[in-house]
Amino acid sequence: MYMSWLLQGGIGILVGLYSYLSPGIINIQVFQLSLHHAWRKVLFIIGIIAFVEIPYCMLCMSGFKWLMSIRYLQLFLSWGVFLMMFIMAIVMFYKTYTEIPKDETSVLPPKLMTIPSLLLFAILNPFQLSAWSIWGAYFVDKTWFSWTYTGIFFFSIGACIGAFLILFTYGHIGKRWMHFFTQHKKQLDYTIATLLLFLSMVQLLRNLNIVS
Repeated sequence: MYMSWLLQGGIGILVGLYSYLSPGIINIQVFQLSLHHAWRKVLFIIGIIAFVEIPYCMLCMSGFKWLMSIRYLQLFLSWGVFLMMFIMAIVMFYKTYTEIPKDETSVLPPKLMTIPSLLLFAILNPFQLSAWSIWGAYFVDKTWFSWTYTGIFFFSIGACIGAFLILFTYGHIGKRWMHFFTQHKKQLDYTIATLLLFLSMVQLLRNLNIVS
């Protein structure tokens, strides 16, 4: 039982790391804040942003726990997950292939957000519910995923830790990370697209009852 909870937390950490891996509004703002504010203040801000992952994750994953009890919805979600990941993989392959390489300055937002604005955006982030809904849809039919409230709680804590670690990385070595990301963006995007395509194929085989 305890090993299952630890595994759940470990999966959550990986999901949290992935959620802020690519440069976006929040992680780039954290990077810029680290250039203008004391590190203790930046750590406090990162902690708040990461903590927000817990209630969002608990809410969405608990909602999918309820959906699991409705058979036809579970079947719909299983095929929806396959289509979603397959389409995302194809779109990502196409965008990566046609994208013109950019330098570090082109991915930075032109204006530094104030700390209250950044925290408000993180707390009321409109992409949180959709992102956690996607993860919930993916895990909904996985028998190894513990859908008890304790299991979901450990998963949420793991997601919080993962988000904190990747935001800490952006704040601490943001310039080097930004340089690495822009220099290897195509390779990273192709890797993520390949992973999405692989997961969509696994989901397809599961839907056809070819693999368990």
